[in-house]
Order: sequence, then C-alpha cells, then structure tokens
Amino acid sequence: MGMLSMKFNSDEMYQMLESSLRPGETLTAAAYCSFYQTGFFASNRNVEAGYIGLTDGGRLFGIRCSFLSTEHFSFEIAFLQKIKIKKALFGARNINIDGPEGEMRFAVMPKITGRKFPDQPENYQRILDALEAKQAAL
Repeated sequence: MGMLSMKFNSDEMYQMLESSLRPGETLTAAAYCSFYQTGFFASNRNVEAGYIGLTDGGRLFGIRCSFLSTEHFSFEIAFLQKIKIKKALFGARNINIDGPEGEMRFAVMPKITGRKFPDQPENYQRILDALEAKQAAL
C-alpha cells in the first residue's frame, strides 16, 4: 500500500500499527508524523508521511509511506545510542534517533489540522515522554 491509496485517519493508523505488533505486545501510543531523509545528501524537500507507535515493552516502531510503498521500522528505546529532540513551529518536535537498527529523522505534531486523529495530543505526549526519559539517561 502506498501513499496514494491511504486515507490517513485514526482508524487506518491503528489498524496498520497493530498489524505490526509482536506477540504479547500492546500498543500504548500511536501518532501521525512526517519523516525526513538522513545522511550527507539528505534533502528537506523529500518528506514522507506515516505513523509511529510505542509499545508497552519500550519499542518505538512505525510505518513510513512513500508514494508507491510502505516501509516498516523498529527501534528498541533501551538500545538507542543518540536522541536529539528540537522544538519546531506550533509545538511540533523534530526528533533524530540513532541506534543499532540505524538512523531516523521525523517530526511529530501535537495536533493535525484537517485530519481525523482525535488521540494525537495525548499520544504525542506519551511518545515525547518516553524519548525524553531515554535522552536524559544518555
């Protein structure tokens, strides 16, 4: 499923993230976010939408959607080596994480205008709290 066939709403987000859970895991937070490229030749113009989730076992995972396909990713928060959280406009946070699984750069917004994500503010805060706690421990 690519970005062209997605509806980008709360029901779709929970359905896609719950299908990526490992046995015995529970989804504790799910949020809509924007993904950016990483690396030397990265461009801020290439932004992809997607979903990010947090489990009760401390796993940050999600789905990054390009125009034609989706990419699943996963990070164990306990094993993250670097977390950088910067404030952006309208309460958003730009987050860079680096761990054994690789590097990821994304932005999470507290409120999504024009989209149906009623739980976004609470889930935004849960994800930030988990990442800020790990950042303080590094």
